[in-house]
Amino acid sequence: MGSTNYRGFGFAQHRLTKIAATAVAGALLLVACGSDDEAATTTAAAATADSAADAPAPAGDGPKIFVIGGKSDDPFWSKVKRGVDDAAIVVEQYGGSVTWLGPQNYDNLGPDAAKLAETAAAQGAD
Repeated sequence: MGSTNYRGFGFAQHRLTKIAATAVAGALLLVACGSDDEAATTTAAAATADSAADAPAPAGDGPKIFVIGGKSDDPFWSKVKRGVDDAAIVVEQYGGSVTWLGPQNYDNLGPDAAKLAETAAAQGAD
């Protein structure tokens, strides 16, 4: 029988890393959306980054995470982007990357969002 890469420990470790990165990103996203105080967001990100720094870095490449959002100068999306940027600190410590993709404007949102998804897939999104 051939090799089954998807059932080995490497798959489980990769999946666990993706789940952890997503959980951290979600937690920091909530912090960014729930507070106008930038210091609180930065403090939460620093605390999370400090605890993640104590954990051993996984072997191999980390996840490539792409977040498709709105314009970064939009009042709502700027807070989301700040949370994504904070989460990126932790993800990068595990050998991964986080890339923010957003439209230039909202004039052609549907097709533009589809192009952003295609861009993420072309760049190897996990």
